[in-house]
Amino acid sequence: MHIDVITLFYMTCGVSFVAALHTLWERRLKGSNGSEFLWWASGYAVIGLGCFLRIQPLPSAVSLALANLGVMLGYAFIFIGIARFMAVKLPNWCGPLLAASLVIWLGWIWKADIDIRTAYGSIIVAALSLGAASLLRERPGQPPYPSQQLAKTLFAIHGSIYAFRALAVVLGSSTLAQFNGVVMIAIMVEGLLWAATGPAALLTLVRERSEHRLFSASETDFLTGLDNRRAFSRRGQSLLDDTAERGACCNLLVFDLDHFKSINDRNGHQTGDEVLKIFARILQSEAQPQDIVARLGGEEFALLLAGDQTRRPETVAAAVSTRLREATLAFPGFAEPVTVSAGLASSGDCDVGLDRLVALADAALYRAKFNGRNRLERAEPVCGAPVTSGLRPAVA
Repeated sequence: MHIDVITLFYMTCGVSFVAALHTLWERRLKGSNGSEFLWWASGYAVIGLGCFLRIQPLPSAVSLALANLGVMLGYAFIFIGIARFMAVKLPNWCGPLLAASLVIWLGWIWKADIDIRTAYGSIIVAALSLGAASLLRERPGQPPYPSQQLAKTLFAIHGSIYAFRALAVVLGSSTLAQFNGVVMIAIMVEGLLWAATGPAALLTLVRERSEHRLFSASETDFLTGLDNRRAFSRRGQSLLDDTAERGACCNLLVFDLDHFKSINDRNGHQTGDEVLKIFARILQSEAQPQDIVARLGGEEFALLLAGDQTRRPETVAAAVSTRLREATLAFPGFAEPVTVSAGLASSGDCDVGLDRLVALADAALYRAKFNGRNRLERAEPVCGAPVTSGLRPAVA
């Protein structure tokens, strides 16, 4: 079967328009206000328009000028959309550089011979595609998505091919710039494949981000931003398993704010919420990166200390209690500081599940409440002989 360049232009044109419509449909379907959808859809549509103009019976110079302008603008729009999606602030010089490139094209390059036009257009497409691949790389603080590597690879390959094309023309292989050669057909086929797979990879990336955000929301306490009980169960058991494999132990502190109902009754639920937020921030600041902090529900919180052999959990509990008292003493309308009771349980060197560890810490917490509040109680050891007393001095 023979496929000529004109047919490939028509196919690329059609695929680009379909990609634009698909992107707009995805935006409408998700009810998203994300500007990346509009940038991408505009880019695909302008690239499709450029391909369409390239094969119309217009004067050759005008046809090529408008076609290449559309393609360059399209890749620029896609590049900007990816920057928006990845939350990357582009350098201030990017906009003026792109505008200058287009002005140079309109003012001089489109009138030059085919080698110069081909090299110039290829350099622009290569720079924007390789720049898009760079934007799609994994960054600290951003979760990696499965399709992110695929999208980055597609843009990198696409940009590399156009960079090779520009280099070959600059070095004198002018046959690469002709529109009836084998190399040109190969480049067009790759462009067609990119037009079909590149937009699909970006939309898959959008779906994966949406799913990740939904999953994160389902495991995040809406008030404090801490892990909720569901996330604590999943992450906590994983941490216990990992530390047990290393022969280490985990210490679990379960906290409960004292007389919290009276705080809500006297000061209102909004003030109570602020107290919960303050306590959550205190816990987060006392935790190390490998520790797990969660709000289990109501005014009950958990801090799972990972493989903690050197740091005494009692010291952490005392620091949390002291800081809470100091923070709430300065709180408007509070006649006395807020205190907290805590229960402590250790996994020791035995295979203890998270549910069992929480139950032990909860039992110790109830003893702390029964024995006067504003104190820490330690659970009986999970393994070995029990200690003569599980009580510890009040923390304050």
